[in-house]
Amino acid sequence: MIIDRYTKAVLTLIAISLFVISLNPWIVPTKAYAELDSSDLSGIQNSVHEIESNLRNIGFGACVNSKIC
Repeated sequence: MIIDRYTKAVLTLIAISLFVISLNPWIVPTKAYAELDSSDLSGIQNSVHEIESNLRNIGFGACVNSKIC
């Protein structure tokens, strides 16, 4: 039957197209671009200083969490 062949051909074409589309991220990966604002940098610096302070407290035995000290 012509309709059966047509349906199989169209479904095969759709399946092949979906397969090619699914391979696209591995063939041509999208590049990510990021910019740092001054607020981002100050937030990172504050976090690093907080970690440094907590490590110093742990070293001196004056930490809040009894499981760590």
